[in-house]
Amino acid sequence: MSAQVAAGIIRNADGRILIAERFDECPYGGRWEFPGGTLEEGETLQECLQRELEEELGIRIRIDEPFVVIERPYASPDISLHTFLCTHIGGDPTAIECNAWRWVDSSELREANLTGADREVLKALEELWAEQG
Repeated sequence: MSAQVAAGIIRNADGRILIAERFDECPYGGRWEFPGGTLEEGETLQECLQRELEEELGIRIRIDEPFVVIERPYASPDISLHTFLCTHIGGDPTAIECNAWRWVDSSELREANLTGADREVLKALEELWAEQG
């Protein structure tokens, strides 16, 4: 059974997207990702995402809509990455449970050293942006 993970594609008022750098000692340490975390028993994916962002970055978000689910086999465990399009509504990001964070535009996002699963999310985002013109 794969771990259920929720991640947010979080936009600020300037339209930039928030990414976080994983702790060096974590799997894929030093790589950038769309922030989020693992689902705990008894919570929904949306509750998980809001909790994780408060714990890891000290921010509050509005979840606007579900985006894509990425099934990703890892050494242990496999994950199902559930992503959501979100809006930042409060709190200044703080690197509580990550190395660093930053707001990026689409070109900076493409250049970031994203994890494999997050690269797949970026590909889906680029398709969405192309459809939106």
